[in-house]
Amino acid sequence: MKSTLEMKLNVSSTKSPSGNESGLKLDTFKADFDFNQQTLDFSSRERKSMQRERATANARTRLMRLSEAAESLQKRAANSVLVGKETEARELLVEKKKLMQALEKSKNRIDVLDKLAIKINE
Repeated sequence: MKSTLEMKLNVSSTKSPSGNESGLKLDTFKADFDFNQQTLDFSSRERKSMQRERATANARTRLMRLSEAAESLQKRAANSVLVGKETEARELLVEKKKLMQALEKSKNRIDVLDKLAIKINE
């Protein structure tokens, strides 16, 4: 079974009633095909650009949430010390340390995504 492309090419290469090969239909088909291919390439680039922007926005949102959580842990640890629960305060500070490591990774990801966007836009 022939593909749509093969069928269009066969139809385009048939002889006209005067006996001459009809190259006009084939040229028109090629021009349409090239235009459609360029449109698809543009759409693909736009889609990838939007995905990068979304990833950067998500990373920034995560960064904000992690920052707020770190502040909250710090306050809770301070309150625990005031109440006399040093063990709980230590655990909260260990948790904060892990959170800060995740925060650093998130910052690095944002930097990488920003650099990638700059290189792609050049």
